[in-house]
This record gives sequence, C-alpha cells and structure tokens, in this order.
Amino acid sequence: KLQFLYFIGRYYFNMKFALLLTLCAAAAAIEDLSDVRVLTDSTFEHDTQAASGATTGNWFVLFYAPWCGWCKRIAPDWELLASEVKGEFSVAKIDATQNMLTPARFGVKAYPMLILFSHNKMYKYEGQRSYDELLEFSRNGYKSATGVPVPPEKFFVIQYAELFGAELARAVEEDPNTLLATVAGSAIAGLLIAWIFIACFGKKIAPKAKDE
Repeated sequence: KLQFLYFIGRYYFNMKFALLLTLCAAAAAIEDLSDVRVLTDSTFEHDTQAASGATTGNWFVLFYAPWCGWCKRIAPDWELLASEVKGEFSVAKIDATQNMLTPARFGVKAYPMLILFSHNKMYKYEGQRSYDELLEFSRNGYKSATGVPVPPEKFFVIQYAELFGAELARAVEEDPNTLLATVAGSAIAGLLIAWIFIACFGKKIAPKAKDE
C-alpha cells in the first residue's frame, strides 16, 4: 500500500509540475505575440532614444503597477492600440514597481501614467482612457498639447541618490520620526563599516616603527 501511495503521489506531483510548465510556456508565448514593447530601466533610453530625439520614432509608454486596478482595465485597449498603430510608432509599457529609476526620471507618481515621447519632447496624456481617445491622442492629439523637453538620463548613482532622497522626504512627511531613525541607522552603519575596515586592514596600513 505504501508503495502504491508513493507512486500515486509522485504521479500527481509530476502532473502538477508539467501543468505549471505548460502555463508558463503559454504565458511566455502570449507575451511574445503581443505588439506592446516591454521596457526596463536598462533598456528604456536605448530603445526609445527619448532624450536624443532620434531615430526610433514616437513612443507611447504606459507606466503601470501590477496591483493597479485602472492599469488592468486599460490593458486590453493598450494591446489593441499597439496592434492598430504597428509600423507607425511604438506602444510600450514599463512596470514601475520593478523599474523605479525611469518613473522617477519622468516624475511619475500615480498609475497608470501615459506619456508620449516625440522628437525630444514628452507629452503626458490626461484624457479619457478609452481606445478611441488613446488612438486620437497618439496619432494627432499630442501635437496640439504642450510638450516639455525630455530630461537627460543621469548616471545611475545620482538617480538612486535622488530616488532615495524623494522616498525619504515622503516618509518624513508621513512620520517625522523616520528622519531620526534614518540618521541613526546611517551613523551606526558607518561606524560598523569603519570598525570592520580597521579590523581587517588597520595592521596592514599602520606605519612600521623605524629601527634606531
């Protein structure tokens, strides 16, 4: 009986594992079939050339969060839009919860945020999020909107520092004790790093006594 139960359990596990692999493969295939380009912090500027104005044409980009209800509602129309304008310009999306530098660069603070990039300028979309309105704006409507210059891409260390500063300011605004805790934590971390450095390298860098 134990051997029989072992084989039943193993068969059940293998079936579940095979089903999981099948679902993952199907999801990947659906993603590949989509006309919506997927961007990340590391690929955004390379693919869009937003700051240079350059040679890849216009880009209409959706900044989204996976948990955002409005982002989920706009997703089907975003797919339709990408298929409709394929060959005219690019429709893309970027997960702002996994790629924080790019949203911070463009001042994205709420989701979904839709920005069209064209000839070194950016146009934030603030209209109705229906397919017809999105199509009209992306083809012609943005031309009558006020565009602002695309901010240049900064060195990633500076970007992280600015992002940390903004998050700290927001946290302090919500709870003033956050600043005190951050300063205290930074001081303790600095002392710990200094202690480790001295313990490991102090003897090596200490000057040797001269023989008289």
